[in-house]
Amino acid sequence: MYWQARLGLNTSPLDRLLTQRNYDQMRLDEINTLASRGTPASIEFAGLLEQDQPENWVVGGIPVTVPPQAQVIGEVLNHTWVQVQGELGRDGTVTANQIRAREYTFNGIIQEISPDELRVSNIPVRLSIDTLVHGSPMAGSQVNVIAIRAADDSLVARLVETSEPTP
Repeated sequence: MYWQARLGLNTSPLDRLLTQRNYDQMRLDEINTLASRGTPASIEFAGLLEQDQPENWVVGGIPVTVPPQAQVIGEVLNHTWVQVQGELGRDGTVTANQIRAREYTFNGIIQEISPDELRVSNIPVRLSIDTLVHGSPMAGSQVNVIAIRAADDSLVARLVETSEPTP
C-alpha cells in the first residue's frame, strides 16, 4: 500500500519509474530472504530472467520451475525483467503459476528523437524493430510509452503512442 500511494503521488514520469524500479528491487530482496529461510509462501515478484531452460528458469537469482500448466503471457525474453507469480517452496524454488514481461508504462513529452532512441521526460527509451509506433512522434509530442527493462537497466519500447490533441 505504501508503494502504491508513493507511486500515485509522483507526478514526474522519471520519479514514477524510479519508484517502480526501487519497489521491484525491494520485493526481489524480500523474496530472496524468504527463499534463504525456507519459508513457503504465495509470492509475486519481478526480476531479471537470467536463464530460460524448458522447465527450469532463473529469475533474479531465484530458481523458478515452470510446469506445463503455468501461463507464460505474451513475449517473455531472456535477459529482460519479468514478473513471476507462484509458490515459494521450502527449498527456495518458486513453482510458477504465471510469468509475463515486466512492463513499465509512462507518458511525457519527447525531448529528443533519433531512429533508435527517444528521450521522454528525461527518460531514455530505446527503439527496436519490434517497437509499435502509433501516430507520428516528434520532438515536443506528448506520448504514452510501454517499455520493458533489459539486463543493462535500459528501457526498450514495446509501444510508443502519440497523444493526439483534442479539437
